[in-house]
Amino acid sequence: FVPAVDVYGDVSAAYKAWDMYTGASEDSAVDTTYTTDGAYSAAIGSITINVTSVNDRPVVNLNERDAAMPNITANFVENGGPIALVNPATASIWDVDHFQLQYLEVTLVNSTDGADDVLLVDTNIAGLAVTETRSGASYTMRLVVGAPSGASHPPLLSDLTYRDNQTVLLEAALRSLRYNNSADEPELSERVFTFRVSDGVEVSDVVETRVTMVPINDHAPELDVGTQRAEFVEQAGAVVLTGSELSINDTDHNDVFGLVSGSVWFVSPMTSDRELETLSVSTLGYNVSAVYNATAGMLSLGGLATVSEYEAVLQTLTYNNSAVEPIPGERAVDVQVFDGAFTSTVERVWFDVSVVNDRVPFVNLGNATVKNASVVFVEESGTPISLVGSVVLTDADSGDLLLEWVRVEIVDGQDGSAEVLGAVGVGNVSVEYDGSVDPYVLILRGPASVSDFEATVQTLEYKNTADEPLGAGVVADGDDLSARRVVQVTVNDGDFTSDPAFSVIEIDMVNDPP
Repeated sequence: FVPAVDVYGDVSAAYKAWDMYTGASEDSAVDTTYTTDGAYSAAIGSITINVTSVNDRPVVNLNERDAAMPNITANFVENGGPIALVNPATASIWDVDHFQLQYLEVTLVNSTDGADDVLLVDTNIAGLAVTETRSGASYTMRLVVGAPSGASHPPLLSDLTYRDNQTVLLEAALRSLRYNNSADEPELSERVFTFRVSDGVEVSDVVETRVTMVPINDHAPELDVGTQRAEFVEQAGAVVLTGSELSINDTDHNDVFGLVSGSVWFVSPMTSDRELETLSVSTLGYNVSAVYNATAGMLSLGGLATVSEYEAVLQTLTYNNSAVEPIPGERAVDVQVFDGAFTSTVERVWFDVSVVNDRVPFVNLGNATVKNASVVFVEESGTPISLVGSVVLTDADSGDLLLEWVRVEIVDGQDGSAEVLGAVGVGNVSVEYDGSVDPYVLILRGPASVSDFEATVQTLEYKNTADEPLGAGVVADGDDLSARRVVQVTVNDGDFTSDPAFSVIEIDMVNDPP
């Protein structure tokens, strides 16, 4: 006797004697009607067989009943809303010897986002009670419908799939289960959900849903260039404009989404040395390329690389100026990065260009092409004469570097205090002259600009009040020969003194009556 599957309890059976004259052991559907020459007896016996009940474990399948693969996989897209954890049309639970089940339990075994990991269920299901618990990384939701009976029962032989409404409602709750993550940037490890159902005696085998977290690029990178202000000094070499203060952050997952480009460009007013200015970065060891366009004054970065790589590259942003005399003053460049979808704000980096005093000043007393001047003073005229023509005073250093002094000296004076030098100070230039102490030296004192000194040198004058200036040759019975004086002019910028320029004075002698 072999009972039907899942049947238990008393089973009654009738039997007859068999002499094995016809038929064979274990034949089925045998005609046992009695005949005088047949193999079966006329008498009929009876027996009651008790089939002992063994509890069958309940079963949960996330696909459909009897599916070969009860587990499923799913994808959750960042900020995409809740997703189903089971097949919402065919997921099933059943138990062949319990019409009602005690509970359904789903557990997220690795809740890495805490309260942002959320299980959702249709709470409109009649009689559904929901209990949620969190312990460390484990997050469990237990579902119970009504007050389920724990009694077992023999199956309905007419419907071995029969369940009462309590189990049907619990299955409806299973089918409604969804998962959501409200974190702006969810942690990306795979989420594992386990499911089990209990009949009060045993629990089902565990089945699971594995959810892959899919991030999206939905934030602009954040660039901060810091507050440092570099100084480039003429001929001292390139300087780093940014350094470790520069930072880039992108709240999108940096291990998934990188940056694809960056730009740095001059925004300060164009100067005459722009074509000699360069911007550069160090890209060694990084998947970033860098090209500088001197015409546009722009450094372009390219290549898909991590946020940290672009940050490291831009921390080496370097400025150089190869001009012999750079134009001094403040400069600025703007910096921006792009992640393929969003562009950072434009951030400005300020820096200064400074020059040094490394060039000798230059003075012409004649004109732009003639260094020395030649003038004539007439004896006893009483009127001072200009010592210069059209003065040109320059300093090849760029910017507004100041000059310190100009020295004016009669190198061959002979008439003492009768010889007089003079000038009118312009701007910040003062005139220092004391003819009673040293009539042959006049100092123009700064510091003052080149233009102030040039204008002051332009006012230099000379006169000689001597009745007979010394140095003239005497001619008998005729006019005396002229006398001569040489005035030397030098310019000092604090470090360097110019080559001298000269004004040669011809003193015409007048023949006085006897």
